[in-house]
Order: sequence, then structure tokens, then C-alpha cells
Amino acid sequence: MNSESLLRPLRVGGLSLLVAMAGTISALAETVTVDGQIYENAEMADVGESGLYYNTADGGFVVVPWSQLNQFQLTAVKARFKEQVENVRLRAIWVEGTVFENHKDGIVVQVSLDLGGGDESEKPEKPTYKNGGELAKGLVMIKDLKDNAIKKPGDPVEGIFYKEGTYTYEVAGFNLIKEIALCSQAKPKWASEREWTNREGNKLKAKVIAVRDGKCLFQQGDRNFPYEIAQLSDEDQELVAQFERRALEIPVF
Repeated sequence: MNSESLLRPLRVGGLSLLVAMAGTISALAETVTVDGQIYENAEMADVGESGLYYNTADGGFVVVPWSQLNQFQLTAVKARFKEQVENVRLRAIWVEGTVFENHKDGIVVQVSLDLGGGDESEKPEKPTYKNGGELAKGLVMIKDLKDNAIKKPGDPVEGIFYKEGTYTYEVAGFNLIKEIALCSQAKPKWASEREWTNREGNKLKAKVIAVRDGKCLFQQGDRNFPYEIAQLSDEDQELVAQFERRALEIPVF
């Protein structure tokens, strides 16, 4: 396969391709403005679907939208949150809880509950993302939990997982059927670096990170380049279609 020159900015979901300078950014307090409100001594914490998360001095958080990030913030995201951005793009979820049941089809996990107490109106709003994964709620089924030591009810489970769909679960001892998230530790096939084949049989190892106007954007190491989807094999075109259907449209770094 021969790469093509990128002649104009790629747009993903209406957002222009954002290129940030490489660099190392330390966690420093900043003053940020969101919806006209100024937050002093805010610190970068994570990324999510909406943008860059900041912890605020009052113990809460605010989100600066992707489209409003300045060059300093873009540089920081690329340097500090590369893995988290990938998790956001892949619609990963963050599961933090305990084993509810060792099921024949996997491990059912009960996500931790914050029972708290006191006046909820006085508590700061909590983030809905961690390590770039949306926080899971309720029960989830993990079909391929690799840690064989995690089997017994009450054992802790924590980490990034990838939702594959839903699972019809009969809650043990409660005569109750629920539709819960079906998750895997493995990234979707369309999301990982892999060997792609074109119609002439030529092969290229890369990862697709965006789609637009009949082209996909491949990432190979630190290099990004577009490629005509129609030139790929039928099987690989289907994988690109899966990416387009399921990956979250956020800026490409």
C-alpha cells in the first residue's frame, strides 16, 4: 500500500483534525473558564466524551469542551492522556466494584455504590469518566476476566473494559431478569493495530483512527495517513464500517 498526502484537515464528527505539539506537561494549577464562569486553581484530571476534565478547588470538576481547548491544553492532552483518549474513542467503560456471581458465561460484577448520606445538594458533582472510560453502573457481565484469582463474591474488580452489547441475566436468588452490559477485556478487532490487506494482496500493519469521505485515517507509529476504503479487501472494509458505527467521534491527536 502507498500512503497518500493529506491535503486538507480531516474532520471527524464535525471537528477539525487537531494536531498538538509533543511535550511533557506537569500537573499545574490553572485558571479556566467554562460557560462564562471562572475557576481558579483547577487541575487537569482526565478526558471524557465531552472534553478535558479539571478538578476544581472546591472538590468538584468542570469540563472544557474539545472544540475549546487551546494549544497548551492540546499539548497536555497528547503528552499526558494518550491512553485515556484512546479509551474514550473506543467507548471503553471503567468498572470498579466487586464480584456478584461467578456465572457460567463469565463474572458478574456489582459496581460500587456510594450510599453517602447528608444533603446531596451540597455535594460537588462527581466525574462520569475515569482513565478515559465511562463509569459503569449497576451490574455488568465480564466474559473473559483474565485474573483467575478473582472468582469469589466480594472479590474486587477494577479496570478498563470494552462493551460488546447486552446480556440477559437472571439475578441469582431474586427471580429477576435484567439486561446488563456485556464486557470484554479485549479491545474490539477493529480498534487494535492489525494487518490490513488491499485488493492486490498487499499488506500493511496499522490502526484505523478516523473515517471521512470514503477514506480511513491509518495510524502507523507516529505517522498518520489516509487510505481509500474501497481499495481494502471486503473483510477489512467491514472492519472499517464497524469502526465508523461504534467508535466515538472525538478529535484525533
